[in-house]
Amino acid sequence: MKTDGVTFKLRINIVPEKAFEELKQGAYVDVRNIKQLPDDIKLRVGIIKSDEFYTDGIRTCTAGELANTETKETICFHYYDDLNNLENVKTFINFLFGEIKNPDQGFLIGSKNLKNSNYSLPIFQSFYEEFTKRVKNLSVFREHLFKDSESNIHYSQKGNILNISSTFRENMGTNYSDLTSPGLLNNCYKEIKLANGDKLYINGTEVMI
Repeated sequence: MKTDGVTFKLRINIVPEKAFEELKQGAYVDVRNIKQLPDDIKLRVGIIKSDEFYTDGIRTCTAGELANTETKETICFHYYDDLNNLENVKTFINFLFGEIKNPDQGFLIGSKNLKNSNYSLPIFQSFYEEFTKRVKNLSVFREHLFKDSESNIHYSQKGNILNISSTFRENMGTNYSDLTSPGLLNNCYKEIKLANGDKLYINGTEVMI
């Protein structure tokens, strides 16, 4: 997909959780799965190659997608944060890039800075560093800022659309809120970075980052 010299345009929609429930179509990427790599490396990670998929409950984990828009190959992953996964994260990243040759589109979301989640930020940083070096166009939603928060993603190759829902609450015992306005973006994520050509929408209105 080429537009004015930009290789592609990924449309990222921020949607309420209720709307996301209606988008749960395609393959489900289940972080509870165990993936066996060469050399008998076993990792807790959901990974699926498909033209439409979704995953949910992204909290301290790292999730994302990697695509070659010319060959129309896309892979989604939801990578759990524990010591074993941290020790083997680069092996898994190399595996991803073996599955999708010459990717020109990438997306990363997740992680939290919590005392009881020591592996969350280092794992996300490993993905970020490698994707930045190896993917020309990368969009990032890094580090949930609310302790009690999570994100869900749904991707469809038709239209090259990524839907995100994010819920959070400031205090235990209070109701969860949806990310539904541009003013909440910087309260929900530490860093949001859009690749050249990617566009972000909330409630159908484009948001400039």
